Amino acid sequence: MKKMLFVILLFIALNSGMSLYSQHTVNLHPVADIYMRTLGGGDGHCSFMKFDISSIPTGNKIDSAKLAVYVHEMSTDYALNNDMLFMHMDNQDWIESDNSDIVITDTIVQEDGLVAGLGWNYSDDLTQLFVHDYGISNGFFTVVMKDSNDMTVMPPYFEYPEDKDDSLVVGLLPKYIIFYPHEYGESEFIPELTIDYTIIPDITNESGDSAKCEGESASFFVSATGDPPLYYQWQKDGIDIPDATESTFSISPVTTDTAGNYRCIVTNSGGADTSSVKVLTVYTLPTVVILGPDTACGSALLDEGVGMPGDIYQWSTGETTQIITVTESGNYSLIVIDGSGCAGSDDIDVVIYPLPYVELGNDTSILAGSSLLLDAGEGRDSYLWSNDSTTRTILVDSTGTGLGAAIYYVTVTEGVCQSADSITVTYVMPFTDIAIVYPPGEFSYSCQISEETEVPAMLMNTGNTIIPANDTIFGFYRVDNGPEVADTMVLPSDINQGSTFVFSFDQKADMGEYRLYDYKIYFYYKYDQYADNDTVNGQVERIPVPVINLGNDTTLCDEQSIVLDAGEGYHEYQWSDYSTGQTLTVNMSNAEYGPNTFFVTVYFYDCVSTDTIEITFMSCFGGIDTHINRQPDLRTYLSGNDLNILVTGAANREIDVQIVNLQGQVVFSEVYTVTSEKYIKQVNVSSYPAGVYIIKVRSNNTIKTGKFVIR
Repeated sequence: MKKMLFVILLFIALNSGMSLYSQHTVNLHPVADIYMRTLGGGDGHCSFMKFDISSIPTGNKIDSAKLAVYVHEMSTDYALNNDMLFMHMDNQDWIESDNSDIVITDTIVQEDGLVAGLGWNYSDDLTQLFVHDYGISNGFFTVVMKDSNDMTVMPPYFEYPEDKDDSLVVGLLPKYIIFYPHEYGESEFIPELTIDYTIIPDITNESGDSAKCEGESASFFVSATGDPPLYYQWQKDGIDIPDATESTFSISPVTTDTAGNYRCIVTNSGGADTSSVKVLTVYTLPTVVILGPDTACGSALLDEGVGMPGDIYQWSTGETTQIITVTESGNYSLIVIDGSGCAGSDDIDVVIYPLPYVELGNDTSILAGSSLLLDAGEGRDSYLWSNDSTTRTILVDSTGTGLGAAIYYVTVTEGVCQSADSITVTYVMPFTDIAIVYPPGEFSYSCQISEETEVPAMLMNTGNTIIPANDTIFGFYRVDNGPEVADTMVLPSDINQGSTFVFSFDQKADMGEYRLYDYKIYFYYKYDQYADNDTVNGQVERIPVPVINLGNDTTLCDEQSIVLDAGEGYHEYQWSDYSTGQTLTVNMSNAEYGPNTFFVTVYFYDCVSTDTIEITFMSCFGGIDTHINRQPDLRTYLSGNDLNILVTGAANREIDVQIVNLQGQVVFSEVYTVTSEKYIKQVNVSSYPAGVYIIKVRSNNTIKTGKFVIR
């Protein structure tokens, strides 16, 4: 049944002039038409029709072009017998109202089997004529109809165009046909040009070239417009790829064999479009080989031996160099990324055995004639010394080496691993030397000097032997050109090499004046082999101790401040608040109500001086006093949990004291009779909440106010 239906539809399509593949049809009516008389061997007529074809998209495939005319009159002896001539006219500029001559050029002639008869008559396919103007985008198409039996000739210029709104004439008189023009009042009978066309494929978007590493995936795509169905065929190097018939083409994984030039051809019933060539470049993966031992002692060196400049290294340890050192057993992997961004990898299993520990100690010196025990440590499988000894320890001395340096080394073995160490032992002749290390023998200032100043000195054993206990050291000093003072010291204990000891003179030096003094100190020890470091010459200037005076203790109101000055010219200042300037400004920003203690310490050479001051802050507020001769005054300050209220200038008066919070509530109120010039009232405020409070003191017609703060 389906096959029969298809045959029927095919028959209908073939007989109706429809294209089987066309998806777009345009029906056009003439925008201009005329008929023209021809002469020469008779009297003939031909008709011209002009169509506006600008509505048909350019660049597509024209499947058919057919003309239909409605014949409403024909001579009784007229017969076309399928011999109508259709002619194309290249001139598209003519209009019906143009009275000038019409020029015919570049005429294409097509014989057609238009069967004449009353009613509608249909031409064969005029595509050959139509595509001439459509292909060059003329915008108009003119067709000329003439009886093929009419041998009359049109003059080179149409001198007598006939533009009538009721007829178009074709034929060799008296044989003719007449059909309606486009001006005919009944539009259903005017000529009609039917164009069937197909929109051919047009690739509007596509992917570009692709560069991939071996093993990755690559993909190309095209996007195309055009009448469906669209068919896609991908090619590699100009050869169709089997089953690559989608708009997207993917390759996974890519190899060096898949590298090449790819393109896609998109087709439909109307034509084809071909994409640009897309080059697929495939990079080979870098070869990675880790060079290194399977087993090692202590550590192993792993090297990516085939690296190239620009390679990036990513070890499993996090390191990024070509060569790494590992100290633990395990599996180590490496990823190498080359300049193309491609990655290769390798791994290696390494077993690390611990190195046996051996430490002979720091290089040292010993006296010629003495010996030194060298110990390579216990628990090793074997020992081998530089003197071929195989014991754990050896005893070395200067025998056979003499004075100077001798190098001893040992190799210890534990399992499959060995370690070695060496030590340099220098054999020296014994010598004895003492040197003064204090005082340094240079100019200095000091305020530690008094009229009778002790003269201390610090000595050091700079020899390589022990200075034994009970040996005697002789000391001497002289101040200015005064007499030389001598003293002795019997060492109470051994003085080891590099150790220091203090020599104190019993007789003190007289430096009672503030001035510069020259001094010389020197020592004698009978075994001392170097005397050039036993004497110092120097100068010291005695200066007075700095005197610091911050002033007397004082009391300030809370809106006041004071500048404390420690004096100028000292090397360093250190105040109680850790500031380091010469002066300190004191106010309620760095103090509290009540007593505050401030101190400063100054430093000048080896002198240190300090001073202290106590500053008490209180609240001081005054009101209007109408008592002319005696105006009471109000002062307050906090001391611990007590508020001290000091009233002066109110002797022999009755005063009313009130404390009010900021909410206006009276939290304290008492009346007193003042009998003295100065009156102090203490109020315990430990139970008062934190906040600001107002104090009011009333005496006769005078009111004084103040405030205090509890934090």
